[in-house]
Amino acid sequence: MDLTGQAWCNSTSITMHTEAINHDPGITFFSLRDTRLADFASAAAYDTVTNNADRKGSHVLLGNDRRLWFIDHGLTFHPQYKLRTVIWEFQGEPMPSDVVDGLKTLALDMQSIGELRAQLRDLLDPSEIAAFHDRLDAVLENPVFPWPGLQRSMPWPMV
Repeated sequence: MDLTGQAWCNSTSITMHTEAINHDPGITFFSLRDTRLADFASAAAYDTVTNNADRKGSHVLLGNDRRLWFIDHGLTFHPQYKLRTVIWEFQGEPMPSDVVDGLKTLALDMQSIGELRAQLRDLLDPSEIAAFHDRLDAVLENPVFPWPGLQRSMPWPMV
């Protein structure tokens, strides 16, 4: 699944992207974080609520059109807490209001029989959907980026 951070903040669509993304593979999160850090807040929130266990630096692509792509390889939505990411720059900070607004929209879509919920029902086990909903509710109750856990919090390799 591909989600652009900006698009995710403003909508609740998940898209399967099957075309190649033209990009420079030498540019990763690590080379972008100093100049585009604010662009990663929504990705960090996404990783938190989806329980992404594999956000490596190379899973962030800068398209030739300057658009950021956040690539997920299916290690998300597990019911057991497994958050592993290289994006820990926001730990302990309040989530930006536009990110929280996006999460609220996401929560509303999850409560109703919205398009996203229908998509997830086709892709995920009911326990994964329930855990996602619980994480989303917890983040909205306290919209602060998490700290790394006591267990492994970084993917390996990191790129």
